[in-house]
Amino acid sequence: MSDKSLEISQNGNAVQNAEICPQPFYMIQINPDCNIVPCCSMKTAFVCGNASEESMLEIWNGERLKKFQLGKLKHHKNLICKECEVYKFGMFEEDILDGKENELLEELYNGRCKNVG
Repeated sequence: MSDKSLEISQNGNAVQNAEICPQPFYMIQINPDCNIVPCCSMKTAFVCGNASEESMLEIWNGERLKKFQLGKLKHHKNLICKECEVYKFGMFEEDILDGKENELLEELYNGRCKNVG
């Protein structure tokens, strides 16, 4: 691989430079054990719920995922995500949340945001 190959994402777009990973705001992953995690590339899984115990809607709108999302907006890189840059290689320009933190925090805190992202 050349350094040039790291400038183009898997979707053929330029790699986006963003501090806030958008993935927990539009996706969740179901693992084989039915645990739900907010990202497909986390080294240490943060479990938001279990699909055999709760509905997907309950997990998506649940407090655990909401707290994780709030942490991403306030701190950008938490302990789980601090070294990850995988999200930059699959992002589109419209996925960039940088500069929108206050708007999204207000939505999350006021409970008006059922499907953040």
